[in-house]
Amino acid sequence: MKKFTVVLLVLLMCISLCACGKSEEATHADETIAAIGQVTEKSLSQIERAEKEVDNLSEKDVQSLDNLTMLYDARAAYNQLMADNTEELIAAIGQPSHESLPLIEKARAAYEELDKEIKNLVENYDVLEEAEAGYKQVL
Repeated sequence: MKKFTVVLLVLLMCISLCACGKSEEATHADETIAAIGQVTEKSLSQIERAEKEVDNLSEKDVQSLDNLTMLYDARAAYNQLMADNTEELIAAIGQPSHESLPLIEKARAAYEELDKEIKNLVENYDVLEEAEAGYKQVL
């Protein structure tokens, strides 16, 4: 009887330890996040794929993720990179002149493609508006 009890306790402990691990979905989400790697302009699809996987997890699985902060950091880095790129296009306009239109249009198009959250990160948007207004005066 003692052997049976010991075997049963060992078996119960093994089962309980198995339940403490991550689910397959959580493990896959962690791997998807880790695969993002260095954030570039081309990282958006990878970031969105990882965000979607995380969104589909249960709260318990989300809490078991090892790379969740990495995902948040990747999203923030991507957003800042896109804002910085747009700021550079705006800064390249310079003083409005007859030759400024292509630069203004390029900067405006880049700005309009941004999500609202990223638009809020663009610090020199007023320069774009001033360039657009200044270009109209030059004409």
